[in-house]
Amino acid sequence: MSLLDQLAPDIYFPLIFFYKVVSDKNTNPKNFSSPQKKSLTKTLTHCYSLAGRAEDVFSVGCDDNGFPFIKTLVASDTSKVQKTPEMDSLDQILPFKPHEQKLAN
Repeated sequence: MSLLDQLAPDIYFPLIFFYKVVSDKNTNPKNFSSPQKKSLTKTLTHCYSLAGRAEDVFSVGCDDNGFPFIKTLVASDTSKVQKTPEMDSLDQILPFKPHEQKLAN
């Protein structure tokens, strides 16, 4: 890792992407994320350090585990959420609460 990587604090970017459902009888809603997964796989092959884990302060080990890709299907009109987002509601679909500080052991 570079000196900058070693000095930088851990950063978490909570991203939520909303996709409009295309009304197609042959489309399975569970497969909507397939293009994103394929694109992510291609990207990580070129930026392998993004898919790795910090082994120590000096190196990143790439074990081909990638990182968590979490998908949530919601049977609701998301336009209301997009126009006036309420963080408490959005936090429920994130893997952990980005606004809470972890307590030191």
